[in-house]
Amino acid sequence: MSLLSPRRHLIALLLVATLPAIAFADDAAIDKGFAIMGETDDEETFYRAAQDIAALGPEIVPNLTRRLIEAETDDQRIDLTYLLAVILDQAKFAGKTVELPPELMPEIAALMKQPSELTVQANLANLARHFVPQPPEITEGLLSILSRAEHEGLRATASATIAMQGSEDVLPLVHDALRSSDSDRYSGDLAAILRGTELPQDIVGILESLLTSDDAEARQTASRVLTEADVRNPAQLDAALRDLDAADTDMQLLNAAMAVREHTDGSERVAEALGTALGQARRGEERREIIRALAASGDAGLDRLYRIIQSTEDPELLAQFILGMNSTAEASDNPRTLEVLMAMVIESEDPDIADAAAFGLNLHGAAAVAAIDAVLADEQTDDTVRARLSPIRDRLAK
Repeated sequence: MSLLSPRRHLIALLLVATLPAIAFADDAAIDKGFAIMGETDDEETFYRAAQDIAALGPEIVPNLTRRLIEAETDDQRIDLTYLLAVILDQAKFAGKTVELPPELMPEIAALMKQPSELTVQANLANLARHFVPQPPEITEGLLSILSRAEHEGLRATASATIAMQGSEDVLPLVHDALRSSDSDRYSGDLAAILRGTELPQDIVGILESLLTSDDAEARQTASRVLTEADVRNPAQLDAALRDLDAADTDMQLLNAAMAVREHTDGSERVAEALGTALGQARRGEERREIIRALAASGDAGLDRLYRIIQSTEDPELLAQFILGMNSTAEASDNPRTLEVLMAMVIESEDPDIADAAAFGLNLHGAAAVAAIDAVLADEQTDDTVRARLSPIRDRLAK
């Protein structure tokens, strides 16, 4: 089934008759391929026909462009944009330069601004990569797709295609889109494109306003972009704490803990939020990051951390906490850490907890030896404590 109406097909044949024989052969081969694609229900047969058309190479790009301009349905546009993208991608991979028909760019730009089937939009976004440098019409088309897109993959493709240009001509269009956006989701996607770029002051203000958005992804992106631009705002901590409280996956908890650590003000509210999160964490990776955030949160964070350590009744969990403390200088180099571990070795009635604390002493090397020697040198130290500390001291001294 031809993609053209019978009348248009007749006009096309008359025009083709004036071209070299190879062009006519290509047109016939393309028609045959599309006929198979339109008639078959077998996926393998469909893609074999599509591959046969693509194998004709860059020479048929003008032909496919003409067909795209004349296409009347999304099904036709899906096939044509897919084939154009495949042919241009293959040529690029082979290091070949393809001279694009001048009418292709405005057609792609116009189609991107029209609501259409998801696959059409994705193919158009992929095709846009081949217009370098990126014409303003293509950038505007991609922004139009991005403003409508709900599918994460399409959003990522459109955003990446805009961002990959890194052109000073592209940024003003993104700035203008952000200024006029009334969607936090869209604003967050635009913010992501601006990572690592110079931000006008009014754009900084827009990003700061996103820090209070109900769209978690938008506020997280805005915070990252502002941080990379050396812009600090107290609302970044508020947003991070909000994400910490709302986290319902391991990765969300990890990212939120990292953000809290980066923006912590060392307050009691931060220490309390992190302490609660530590009790909810299920994996060692998140626990270590939360411990690092507590250790970075000043005296309030360290006080909460030491209370958690001292109240832990699970030896395996305690060992994870100790490893977490050892991964951050704020805790590992703090004399209170050694004091807490020594007290747990000496005072714990659970031998497994005492062993876990002793493991922590092993991580402190010479400092632990000195602390143990001070206790052993005290004449008031009873035999039970000496029996616990002496083997640890001997291991550390080896």
